Amino acid sequence: MNPKYKEFILSTPNSKYTMQIYSWIGDLKDNITAKELEQTIIDHKPKSKREITIVLNTAARYARYCNDNRLLDVVEEVRKIGRTSIWNIAKPNAKKIFISHSDFECAMNGLNPNNPDEDFEENTLFYRTLFWAVYEGVFNYNMDYLENLRASDIDVNNNSITLRDNNNETIIMEDLPNQLLSDLIECSLLHFWIQRKRGNGLARYELVGKYNDSCFKSLHQKANHNLKASYQEKLKKITTHYFSGSISPTHIYYSGIAYRMGQRLKENGIAIEEAFRRRNNSRRPVQIIEQELKRSHYNNPVNKFKEVIDGHLEIMEE
Repeated sequence: MNPKYKEFILSTPNSKYTMQIYSWIGDLKDNITAKELEQTIIDHKPKSKREITIVLNTAARYARYCNDNRLLDVVEEVRKIGRTSIWNIAKPNAKKIFISHSDFECAMNGLNPNNPDEDFEENTLFYRTLFWAVYEGVFNYNMDYLENLRASDIDVNNNSITLRDNNNETIIMEDLPNQLLSDLIECSLLHFWIQRKRGNGLARYELVGKYNDSCFKSLHQKANHNLKASYQEKLKKITTHYFSGSISPTHIYYSGIAYRMGQRLKENGIAIEEAFRRRNNSRRPVQIIEQELKRSHYNNPVNKFKEVIDGHLEIMEE
């Protein structure tokens, strides 16, 4: 890493992680042109329009730190090209970070308990229910809701569940599929994890959760390690198997929100592209978007979610 860029990172402790990711900015040549910077950004395979904005903002901050007005001018030239134009070139080679509804259905078909893929067959119900729950919105960023979820929190008659964080604060989540609720209750009855041994035999290992009726338990020998890490590990196995690369739990959650939101917009005769057009604050589309964000307890402004999925609106259609 360029020594000057190391100094820059130390000068911005609150953004240290982001700055480290884009350390290649410190190696840009002194006489780089706007066209070359644009191509360099594309070559580093940004995953979204938002990431292109972050790269340009980081390059501008670094230029100011170095008092490099020439680099600052080049960054501004690239901004004028527009992140949409850059993203349109970069997108075909970008890492997949969201899943479409057809992707979701493909994975759910493979995780069908009646005809499961062999990589998951002994524990299909657990994998399927965990994946479905996150996509349906049973999620928060530190996974408290999954860790604390228990059968006694499930109200099948009202298609709702009570979600609880580690501070014991609760919210009611409604309009959940009845089959998902049934699967969650069935998951709470699982007390053993089945593992295939090398000699084709099967071994049973005890599962332990926070409660006896926890929906998502973990292997007993790993009880001292974070339950949340076991969820991440299992979701990674699913997404790597079906989508040729790991999709984060957060982006599985976002994908489900986006699809449900797209369906509601279409039901109301509102074009998705129009609803998500920048500076479109028409009341009806905003109301529909807000309703789904509230239902999925996404506690950020509408524009924040728009920014997250900008450039990936196709996941709302499929």
